[in-house]
Amino acid sequence: MLADRLIKAPVNGFYRPGIREGRLALVSVYDPEDEFEAGKAICRNKYIYSLAEYAIVVSTAFGRGDTWIGATETLKRENSVPIFVRMQGNVPEGNQQLIKQGAKPFPETPWQGSLQALLANAAQCEL
Repeated sequence: MLADRLIKAPVNGFYRPGIREGRLALVSVYDPEDEFEAGKAICRNKYIYSLAEYAIVVSTAFGRGDTWIGATETLKRENSVPIFVRMQGNVPEGNQQLIKQGAKPFPETPWQGSLQALLANAAQCEL
């Protein structure tokens, strides 16, 4: 989900292998020739969350920034995707506040098996 110009991304060498192999689709809700704007990146977050099965917040400031805005908007939605937040190590206040708003702590290591299975199990637990 791009916030920048969709018209230029496919020719970027970084994306070409994934497109060629059928593993990557580039999507934008904006005109393909529109320039990047910070506001578009923030608006794009709701589409990213809606396409996801889970979200993981590694670090966010409290009350500001794209990550904070996207996560808090998602937590307010009915039937939103489960949001997990890193709570180990040096944890910023934003992460702690997301937990208070309904996010779940990301499971502590060590863990075994697939990440998808770990998150599916943790999403069903009331922590």
